[in-house]
Amino acid sequence: MTGQWDGSSVARVDGGVTSAPARLRVRALLAGWSWRYELSAIVLLTVLATRFGPARLLGVLAVLLLVVAAVPRLWQRLVTRWWCITTPRRVRACCVGSWPGRAWSRVPVALWTEPRGFGERMLLWCPAGTSAADLAALRGLLASACRAEAVDVAAHPRHDRVVVLDIIRRPLTE
Repeated sequence: MTGQWDGSSVARVDGGVTSAPARLRVRALLAGWSWRYELSAIVLLTVLATRFGPARLLGVLAVLLLVVAAVPRLWQRLVTRWWCITTPRRVRACCVGSWPGRAWSRVPVALWTEPRGFGERMLLWCPAGTSAADLAALRGLLASACRAEAVDVAAHPRHDRVVVLDIIRRPLTE
C-alpha cells in the first residue's frame, strides 16, 4: 500500500496537507452560500406553516401575490430581485458547462448581485487559476445563459481574485 494515493489528503503549496474532510467543509459552505435564498425560504415557510397552519399561510401568500401583481412598482422590484437570485445560478451553470474538466468547487462563486439601471452587477470570487480573462472569453455564452444582451467583464480594482460582471439586460439610453 505504500506509494499509492488513497484520496484522503492533498499536498498544499506551502508544504502542508489538506485533508478530505476540510475540502468537504469548504464544499458544504459553498453550497450553503449558493443556496442561501432557497434555504431561507424553506425555513421561513416551515416556521410560518407550523405557526399559522398551511391553509392560512397559502391564503396570505395568495393575497400578497395579488397585491404585488396589482402594483406595477412592486412587481418591478420583485422581478429585479428575481433576476438577482437566478443570475448567479445561470453564471455558475455556464461556467460548469464551459469548463468540463474542473471540479464543482473550482468554479467562480457569486459573492454579491445587485440590481442596476442596465441589469445586474455581480461580484465573483475566482479560485486560483481562474481570472477575468477566462470569464471574458465566455462573454457570449454568459450573455445567452443569463438571457442578457451583453455581459461586460472587468477585474476588481482592489482585489485580485474578484471579478465584476455587468449583465446588461437593457442598455441605458442617453
